[in-house]
Amino acid sequence: MSRVFKALAEPANLLPLFSLALLAAAYLPALSAPFVWDDLGWILFNQALEAPLGLSAYLSDDYFRLSGETSWRPLATAVYNGLTLLAGKEPWAFRLSSLLLHLLTAGLLYRLLLGSGFQKAAAGLACGLFLIHPAHAETLMCAAFNEELLVAVSVLAMLLFHRQGRRLWAAGCLALGLLAKETALAGLALVLLDSWSREGKAGLKRCLAPAAVYAGAALLVLWFALFKLSAPLSSAKAAVPGLDRLVFGLESLVTFVRVQVLPVGLRIEYFALPASSLDTAWLALFAALLLVAAARLMKQLWQAPELKPLALFLAWPFIFWLSFSGAVPAGVLSTRMMAERWLYLPLMGSCALAGWSLQRRPKLAAAVLAVLATLMLGRVRDWTDERRLWSSLVRQYPWCAKAQQGLGDAQVRCKDHSAGLASYEEALRLREGRLDPVLSYYVPISGGHLDWQSPSLRRSLGAGLIRQGELHKARTHLVKAVELDPSDPYAYRLLSYASCLRSEFKEGLEWAEKGLAQSPEDDILLRLAEASKKKSLDFRLKLD
Repeated sequence: MSRVFKALAEPANLLPLFSLALLAAAYLPALSAPFVWDDLGWILFNQALEAPLGLSAYLSDDYFRLSGETSWRPLATAVYNGLTLLAGKEPWAFRLSSLLLHLLTAGLLYRLLLGSGFQKAAAGLACGLFLIHPAHAETLMCAAFNEELLVAVSVLAMLLFHRQGRRLWAAGCLALGLLAKETALAGLALVLLDSWSREGKAGLKRCLAPAAVYAGAALLVLWFALFKLSAPLSSAKAAVPGLDRLVFGLESLVTFVRVQVLPVGLRIEYFALPASSLDTAWLALFAALLLVAAARLMKQLWQAPELKPLALFLAWPFIFWLSFSGAVPAGVLSTRMMAERWLYLPLMGSCALAGWSLQRRPKLAAAVLAVLATLMLGRVRDWTDERRLWSSLVRQYPWCAKAQQGLGDAQVRCKDHSAGLASYEEALRLREGRLDPVLSYYVPISGGHLDWQSPSLRRSLGAGLIRQGELHKARTHLVKAVELDPSDPYAYRLLSYASCLRSEFKEGLEWAEKGLAQSPEDDILLRLAEASKKKSLDFRLKLD
């Protein structure tokens, strides 16, 4: 036992242990916070997860209907399904799973760093920085983003097996990563770079044969996903001008670096908006300086064999950045140029470099950990309350209709109905007044896939006004919602219900029947139709 305490007291172990304690202090009390953001649609409201999903559900087009995904990520869905069957839809179970995967990632990263020539102090510090980085709050608090964690574990395991010469195991890990998310494909580049950084050209040549095995496993998974399944990926193509696409790429690069180095002003959306000519010049200057610095550093690493292993971790962040930057032109419509969950994989490389740089500066390292811990605690607190989370986005983008509507939804779920209605009305003002610059840019080039009109916003406004007793005003918004989206049963329910509340049962029956024409087995519409026929409403409709 004394040896254990003596080992724990070693300087190389103190800072990582400090990070573990901070991680526990920040996340354990937050495990049971309500589900937020994408968790609601993909997990909480997804009834398909409440029964075992058979193998056929993952290997057919039924997968997309049952999971709600638009691309094939069966491993992530299988985790949601398994956790639901084991613990129900309890937030703590999903977040604890993410936290354990995070710890496993840090452990695998530690082994990889030691095998790359890092001293224990540098490897431990790198893992400590990685554990508590504030940008990870999005990945760890939003259970629906477990793909990043699964890919991280798979890619690290692949690299470790590759170093041991266990090709089939490495190929299997890459395939598992691709079953979680497509970004696992970056593992191929990392394997080649790892072999070159450790053994030079000879190592790179020896790596070609195993890399072919890994590529074969990857192609098998991608072939099935692309040619055997019909993923409902958005067909919306944004005709973004080339110069704007370049600006978006530069903006993402600046934000990518900034959030890793100085993680303040974090947000759940980083919108892609064209910059002014002056902004573009500054962005180009930053990118040029970054490239020059990287080139000089790579030259130094090339000339110093003892530093050559750092090349892997220097390139690591940018290999993953390429997957979401404008440098890889994807035509799918997206208004986002970065998301913090996309930093989970790059930060492994960045923290490795930081750990190497700070290993002989314990006081500075402790100060950096303290700053990151403070920022982490604040950001985790935001994620425990939807209102704080969306309010933080509204502070960053007060002109954003999506942020205002998200805040309204959060307030309604927290039973603050009057505040929710005010947020919905502000969102409508921004839309109808065409004051939202994101929509101003993307609506004209979206090919009709984006519009200033929002049926979901109109439905939310209608529900809020029904709560306030403003039934005629609610009807106006709900009729508009039906015009915009005739297939949604919720608007018909609200229209029928509001009509019955006004004792206009004939109109209530008409709306119920129109809704049943779209959804014949909708229990609530059937009850509303029956109540309208009896001219007696004997139940209250849940409006949340």
